[in-house]
Amino acid sequence: MKRTARRIRNSLQKTRVQTRRTIASLSPRSSLTVFMYHSVTEDATRNWGPWRYAVTPAEFEEDISVIAGKYNVVTLDDVSSHIGESEYTLPENAAVVTFDDGYRDTLTQALPVLERYSVPATIYVTTDLLGDQYGPFEFRLAEALRNRLEQSISISDVGVELPDSILKSPERAYRKLRQPVKWESSKKRAEILGIVEDETTLGTAMLNIKDVRRLSEHELITIGAHGHKHLPLTILSDEEISKNIMHCFRTLKNIIRSDVEHFSYPYGAYNKAVKRTVQASGIMTSTTTSSKVIFSDVLEKERMFIPRIDGGRYPVSPNVCHFLSSY
Repeated sequence: MKRTARRIRNSLQKTRVQTRRTIASLSPRSSLTVFMYHSVTEDATRNWGPWRYAVTPAEFEEDISVIAGKYNVVTLDDVSSHIGESEYTLPENAAVVTFDDGYRDTLTQALPVLERYSVPATIYVTTDLLGDQYGPFEFRLAEALRNRLEQSISISDVGVELPDSILKSPERAYRKLRQPVKWESSKKRAEILGIVEDETTLGTAMLNIKDVRRLSEHELITIGAHGHKHLPLTILSDEEISKNIMHCFRTLKNIIRSDVEHFSYPYGAYNKAVKRTVQASGIMTSTTTSSKVIFSDVLEKERMFIPRIDGGRYPVSPNVCHFLSSY
């Protein structure tokens, strides 16, 4: 039933885009701008920490109104069709909307906006965080430091020193702690949080299994994979890379009762081993965090390295390709 519904949805989306293609004059080398979002929350700020990558609901609606009005919005399944079917061509000035990690506000805040503007999107889910009330390491670290302003913290046991002057600035403490740990193991991250967090653990809630299943059944939403553990895959051994990716795929397939065809590299980090494992899994597209616009004539060659524009950092504009380096 689910697979049939998905085929019907994809067919309708292809028909919609092909109809628009007939009306508009197409270039054989059309651009594709893939927008990347994370959390959509009233706490969003550009100042520091993970909030600088978030957007407020009002900012997100403003972005989507521009994207819907100025771009030809397509799905990643449409991109796959362009790559795999020679008779299918992306429209001029095409765009895709994506979300990383799987924050619950994607359901509560972002989806209503997407529905108002009939804009499809892909949500890349980190399966180890399903149902987590506190979110990724970065959110927990930032919240803990913000709540412990000017309190004494000693974490020399895990190899990081925090001078007293830094403790007066959560932002500086966050940078000092997060940067080396970004490329460390889950164990090191847990050790840091065990020292920094007090009795109240705070963060941001993630999608749970029911949420993901509900979203996967929505006509506008495609579920993609973002790895099992939210770690840069490049720090893992080949065996760990395979386990991380395949565990994510199997978990999501069991939830949405369908194959997962799109992948986003956590932190945008990949190497030959990561790419080889992702590609061998049957994935059709993989996205990075490289801030570029890609063009349709190189999509087949670059389908495992599709760049994205961070909607939390760059202005959403139909002329975005004029001020960002492109292929």
